[in-house]
Amino acid sequence: MSALSFYFGNNGISVLSAKGRKVAASVEIPQTAISTSDFEDKVPADLKIIALLQEALRTNHIDAKEAVFCLSGKDLVVRTFGVPRLPREELKNAVNFEAKKYLPFKIEDLVSTFQVEPDKAGQGNLVLFMGIKKDALERYFYIASQLKLKIRSLEYSALSLLRLLKINKALTNAVTAFVYIDAEGDESHFIVTKNGFPLFSRDIATSTPVSDVLNEGIENPAEVMEKTKLEIKASLNYYHRKFSQEQIKNTLFFSGPVIREELSNYLKEMGLAPKFIDLTKPINTQNAPNSGCIKSYSTALCDVVKTKIKLDLSAIKAKKPAEAVAALDLSGVLQEITVDYRFIVLGALLCAGMYAYGLFRMQPIKQELSDLIAKRPVIAAVNTGAPYEELSLENSEYKKKIKVYSAVVKEQVYLTKLLNIIPKALPNGAWLTDFSFKKEKNNLVLKLSGRIYLSNQQKEIEAVDQFINQLQDDPKFSGYFKKVNIGTITQDQLGKQALTFFSITCEGPTGK
Repeated sequence: MSALSFYFGNNGISVLSAKGRKVAASVEIPQTAISTSDFEDKVPADLKIIALLQEALRTNHIDAKEAVFCLSGKDLVVRTFGVPRLPREELKNAVNFEAKKYLPFKIEDLVSTFQVEPDKAGQGNLVLFMGIKKDALERYFYIASQLKLKIRSLEYSALSLLRLLKINKALTNAVTAFVYIDAEGDESHFIVTKNGFPLFSRDIATSTPVSDVLNEGIENPAEVMEKTKLEIKASLNYYHRKFSQEQIKNTLFFSGPVIREELSNYLKEMGLAPKFIDLTKPINTQNAPNSGCIKSYSTALCDVVKTKIKLDLSAIKAKKPAEAVAALDLSGVLQEITVDYRFIVLGALLCAGMYAYGLFRMQPIKQELSDLIAKRPVIAAVNTGAPYEELSLENSEYKKKIKVYSAVVKEQVYLTKLLNIIPKALPNGAWLTDFSFKKEKNNLVLKLSGRIYLSNQQKEIEAVDQFINQLQDDPKFSGYFKKVNIGTITQDQLGKQALTFFSITCEGPTGK
């Protein structure tokens, strides 16, 4: 069984043709070839990519009619969350409502799919949600159409790697953490599975993509390693907060030989018992496979190695409208019909008689309605001659306003004392950049976003944890907000300084 796969990563595009589990051909198109190709600068990047891919397929004698596309996390939104057990017709709305919490844009701009796994321990459902922006999806279909290929499936690279774990007999029913590290600029991943189903997945940016450092030189390996450690710690802390009941039983990791020993020791310091797993064993290529080759190979195994993951964004691509049904030829039938004008005249007279009788029956009702309108009390804001529908609409609008005014008076929330607690708990070196407070159904939701600079990224992350703990320990604050969770925590540049960006979500019932 032959398969052609494309992996679109940070370092470029990997193309791989496989027959069963054997690699027939493998091509790497680095990002530098796309960014600094011989094409004119005015040529769009997609046209450069198409030309380079056409050349790679032709040079390596790869002939196929369909292909599997594998995307990195930068193009996708992937989340796992819980929802109650609902009827099938209500489940989609519940999933979309929950997914909105993780989207920085409107869900209408997203093409999404999801997979449900029963959560026996929680008496609910686990949902694996995956989405892509509509314009990004159209871009990949455009590339495929120019290559005269049909996209048979469109996958997330981190979940494709689970096939290689299954080949190595490492995908068990126990809660297993898999740490995939590539320090050469491609995306790394932190994945936790249970019964082969992802509970948690997070992409790790371990290094600057090659395209961003062409004129600046590659980052210091020691600096890359420290960033990797911080990202692993942040991923593990976030997992423990989200799935505190699901303790990790096994830890697998894959990395290059240069950092393997140091990474293994660090995982042990984090309280994990790591086991190195070699994902490159089944890949029989002339050169040592890089991250792109590994991910494109795992994607090409979609028909050979089956996992629990059934998500495929290409399956929900909008279908073309059906072709118009050809009009029926009724000319022969019409020629056989003869017209009797006596019946036409009789029909017209019957219609006119019914219309006149209707007007006669409506006259008393119109007179009664006119008398009722004349007896209406005069109100300045209401037109006395308004029909019933307009009056009903005015009445409903007044009721809505009364409801809003009542809510303002009876259900107002006093935040003054609570807001005084936040600056007291805020650690040195930290400041807030955004603040929002709203009511969602029966919950009060307070969202805080900020930054922190202590010239040490590990201390910055610990300071954020300390900030959360102080909010939780304050009796007044925790009396209103029962849940205080970290939303995101990342490291990024602001000018010449490296800062930690964080967001915190506080939730509590409206009963207060």
